[in-house]
Amino acid sequence: MPTPGLLTISSGTPDFPTPKHVVEAAKKALDDGHTQYTPWAGLIELREAIAKKLERDNGIKANPEHEIMVTAGSQEAMLVTCQALLNPGDEVLIHAPYYDEYNRDTKLTGATLVPVITYEKDNYAIDPVALEQQITPRTKMLIIVSPSNPTGAVQTRATLEKIAELAKKRNLIVISDELYEKLIL
Repeated sequence: MPTPGLLTISSGTPDFPTPKHVVEAAKKALDDGHTQYTPWAGLIELREAIAKKLERDNGIKANPEHEIMVTAGSQEAMLVTCQALLNPGDEVLIHAPYYDEYNRDTKLTGATLVPVITYEKDNYAIDPVALEQQITPRTKMLIIVSPSNPTGAVQTRATLEKIAELAKKRNLIVISDELYEKLIL
């Protein structure tokens, strides 16, 4: 049981019941016969809604037919992405402390997760200089999680812009895991 006044984001599991309108919509879908597998990329209506959200909330234009795929959750998306992009021997940088599932996802591909240590005294901000010092010829990918699980740290725009410049310069794939984007106060 969480301590009163603290918000735990360690598992991503809500501590509140599913909203009634969601339960009712699920019941209606079953009653209407929606019990078969969906298209492999997800229902086009859902992908279109995701594209609208990305443009409205994040300023990202994405083609719902060719650039959006629905998964069973963010962990499946991360695993599928790692399997598609990583090869044995590749290295993936991630700011630490981090959620351990990223380690599993990279290990399953034969890649290695390389932590870039962040510190409480710096509000767990990623230091782009320290990040660059960890890059080797085997570094292929960088995972950024903001807000971070488990620290809750939110990276500043200036930090993210420096990391983006570094990623372009060093030709790194960047995965931005923004599962908790709506928890920013």
